[in-house]
Amino acid sequence: MPCNHAVAVMKDLNINTYNYCAQYYTSKEWLQTYEETVYPVGNVREWELPEFFEDIIVLPPKERIKSGRPRKRRMAAAWETKKQNKCGKCGQKGHNKKTCRRITA
Repeated sequence: MPCNHAVAVMKDLNINTYNYCAQYYTSKEWLQTYEETVYPVGNVREWELPEFFEDIIVLPPKERIKSGRPRKRRMAAAWETKKQNKCGKCGQKGHNKKTCRRITA
């Protein structure tokens, strides 16, 4: 399925967007999928399961989920440089007004 930007370009160029997506996204395919009767699954207690499924016990994960927003642990790429301060007196980067060594007359 093309993204919204690609669809916008296709519309500007008068290109049929359905030529660039899978057939199962079309209305025709969607209607064919649900034209037959879909039966409900029923009560879980009435399901017939193989014996090896009944013996399996699924436990929750051992790790405790911490509350709050997760920390940002992204490593900066080599091309990303640290933002440098700009001095209010001389306008140069790398220091600020307090640490400026410019001699004023």
